[in-house]
Amino acid sequence: MIAFFLGYFLKGRVPLVAKLFRKPKPPIVQIEAFTDGLLNVVPIFQKLGKIPPGQFDDVKKHYIGIRVRCVGTFSSVHRLPNDYIEGHKLKEDSVDVSMETFGYHINTILSLSQYPQLVILERNTLLTIEGSISKISSLVSIEIADAKLFF
Repeated sequence: MIAFFLGYFLKGRVPLVAKLFRKPKPPIVQIEAFTDGLLNVVPIFQKLGKIPPGQFDDVKKHYIGIRVRCVGTFSSVHRLPNDYIEGHKLKEDSVDVSMETFGYHINTILSLSQYPQLVILERNTLLTIEGSISKISSLVSIEIADAKLFF
């Protein structure tokens, strides 16, 4: 029996001693960057999904302000009242734009006068959004500030 296990481990590419005393590798999730330095938002979601629940609130603070780019599909647009959101006064033509990418939700507040095509844009149209992360609401939803849309 012992000979079987020794033979099994010795046939492998790593000797038995190395297998027994190998340090466990920390989980590494590579954050993919675009050529212009903006990060892809999907690996950020994947990394956040692997964080223990008790550490989520502390870790998500480190992602606020990071410039990201996301390619996804348009979900919805909602007009917002001329009101305040988190201390910032909204313009009269402010809209909340939602999009999805790989099951993750990205929201941003934009001016309808800047992007009038949002009114007639069909659901599941491909969009690219660039901006900085302003809030991570959950493991599947973030908000982008200073956003730019590309159709």
